[in-house]
Amino acid sequence: MRKSLFVLFVSAFVPLACAMQSMAQDYRRFEMFAGYSHNRVDVGPVEDFDPGDDIEFDDIFDEREGFNGVNVSVVGNFHRYWGAKFDYSYHQKSFDFGPDSTKVRLHNILGGIQIKDNSDEPTFKPFAHALFGVGRTSADLSQFDNTLEDFEDTGFAAAIGGGLDIRLTPRIDLRAIQIDYNPMRFDFSDFGAIGIPGTPTPLGEPRRTLHNFRIGIGIVFRN
Repeated sequence: MRKSLFVLFVSAFVPLACAMQSMAQDYRRFEMFAGYSHNRVDVGPVEDFDPGDDIEFDDIFDEREGFNGVNVSVVGNFHRYWGAKFDYSYHQKSFDFGPDSTKVRLHNILGGIQIKDNSDEPTFKPFAHALFGVGRTSADLSQFDNTLEDFEDTGFAAAIGGGLDIRLTPRIDLRAIQIDYNPMRFDFSDFGAIGIPGTPTPLGEPRRTLHNFRIGIGIVFRN
């Protein structure tokens, strides 16, 4: 009797254990992305996004400058469709002022959740993420005016968006496109010069949110 129960237990447990093991391995646990990133940075006057003013649709696209840079991220997947994501991006652009120029830099250090099918089954893998953290901006003001100090500030930042990955091999995907709304909030009261991107107008609020849009492509490595 005991032997029969043992055989019955083994015959039921082994297939169940194998099924659980198979389910545990049906998705990739780790993902790393690296690629080119272009940021359409909001350099419009503060009044464009003042709560007391009417925001026109054209304001979303006008008064922007293209910053080029890189974007890297890592994802630890704890479910076939969910993962914890860390994201870093860096963008910069040089602005000329007569014979002189200054370089403006933007950093995003973000974390959050990514939603994506992390199995090897689909060829086309749309994804979405919501990331929050800190942003940092700096400008070399002393390069064109040695009476000014270089500017830098740190504030809230986020990236809300997604994109499309295309499976090339079981471990490599092509990130065909990634598009994020990338708000960054800074205090420009110490910027020091009117006319530099992000500088508040004389009547504007020195602390303002830059309504940026980040676009990227690259390669995804999965394991």
